[in-house]
Amino acid sequence: MRTRAGHDAAFDRQAHAEGSISELKRHGAGRARCRGTRLLQLQLLAAATAINLKRLINNDPGTTQDLSGDPDARNRTILTYADLLAATLAEIHDILSYQRSTGS
Repeated sequence: MRTRAGHDAAFDRQAHAEGSISELKRHGAGRARCRGTRLLQLQLLAAATAINLKRLINNDPGTTQDLSGDPDARNRTILTYADLLAATLAEIHDILSYQRSTGS
């Protein structure tokens, strides 16, 4: 914060973090939906993955800059995020099912 570059970096982090946190809260991260550290981590992972997936799908493919230059990279990334979201939701379901079956 003592240099111009440090001030600019802090301002940039704050400006981008505000929007991301706001969007996470709109996707349910404003309140824990379950108990336990692992379930909260999974809830936040699912919310962040859903946001990234939404941004990828809504983004115009003509304006997307792929570092690899591969035109199918966007589609592969979307499928990867969808698989991650499905796996996260399945793990949440498994944990909740196990907790209900053991009475805890």
